[in-house]
Amino acid sequence: MSEAKSDFDEVNKKILAISTNKLNELPSLSAEELQQKSSDNYLSILQSNKILDPEFEDLKIGWSRSQNGMLYIACDTKMENCSGKMLSWWFRFCDNTTKYKWWHPIDHLEGTWTKEYLEVAEKDRVDGHHIGQSHIVKEKINGKASDLKIDFKPSSHYFDTTLFEGANVTALVCARINVLDWMVGEAAIGHLSHLIIENGEDGGCLMKSRFWIGDIAKDDCNFLTKFIVKNVANSKAVRNIRMPASLATGILKHCREEMSCLASILPTLYSEYAT
Repeated sequence: MSEAKSDFDEVNKKILAISTNKLNELPSLSAEELQQKSSDNYLSILQSNKILDPEFEDLKIGWSRSQNGMLYIACDTKMENCSGKMLSWWFRFCDNTTKYKWWHPIDHLEGTWTKEYLEVAEKDRVDGHHIGQSHIVKEKINGKASDLKIDFKPSSHYFDTTLFEGANVTALVCARINVLDWMVGEAAIGHLSHLIIENGEDGGCLMKSRFWIGDIAKDDCNFLTKFIVKNVANSKAVRNIRMPASLATGILKHCREEMSCLASILPTLYSEYAT
């Protein structure tokens, strides 16, 4: 065994132990946190800039459903000793399954990227390298594995970036969520954003994760199929069936766990590997 491989094996054990310990010590969400909130708490993705307003009464941790069946999931995570700079670095560092499992040792099963992402050596990647690329993963929600393709977008795709400085936003990761199914192929099902706010008071930051699930689209098909997807799959009745409450609570629990794990390992990894 080479010295480099031996060193990495030790790092893998160390980081997995930190992440696993964080999972084990994390309290379960309360029944109140898991309970569906009123549709008055639903925030449309077209209103995403409201998240930047400290006066806006947004959900901190919970979920809601719109009148037309869309799911809105909110998860705030305090990340001690972390920063927006660290989060940006993570998305150019987490490039294989081993690192992806550090993020959530139980739910994260496989993780790779599109060819264009991987063609650039890790040392040559810059912040924002993930934008325009796709993270291709297999992960579990509620114990069930799904194949997903996360298409990352520029911040301006969802937010007014001129508001960032005033809102103390130091990093934002946002994407279109796609499922990869052997029967129907690739289909878009929603959107996500992970936004970092730093107030400079306690040496840490706040991660505001938001998911909008139920915006279904399928591009690699004929006109009739696109019409059916747009007008049937996006109907309230189908959304209520295909996007049940258990999906919302599953995403909420998974996000809380993975971001808590990330907060526990990021300072160590950044200090050892960031250049």
